[in-house]
Amino acid sequence: MRENLQKWQAMSKEERQALRLLAKKRRERLEQNVDEFVKKNGWTLDPERRKQLIERFAQERKSIEDTLRKEMEEKRKPLLREMKEKLTAEFAPSAAAPSGAPTSSPTP
Repeated sequence: MRENLQKWQAMSKEERQALRLLAKKRRERLEQNVDEFVKKNGWTLDPERRKQLIERFAQERKSIEDTLRKEMEEKRKPLLREMKEKLTAEFAPSAAAPSGAPTSSPTP
């Protein structure tokens, strides 16, 4: 938490304002999604219950996003490894580079 405070303090006024605006937009989108969810289900919630639903909705959504992020990272790892191997084979200096193959020359 202290690290976040230090980052915040190091930001310019414009950067802090931009982050505030992003947070406000994110909160508005969340509340819009919850309102649509409530309407779709035909519910009428008092303000306290609505607030609770917004918090739970946000928690569950974050959990889903975290799970998807982890899954994508796991899928990305082998693909990146394959890409690096392919590029290493293609661009590694060799004694006999095939004609038309990219070659690299040292830059001064």
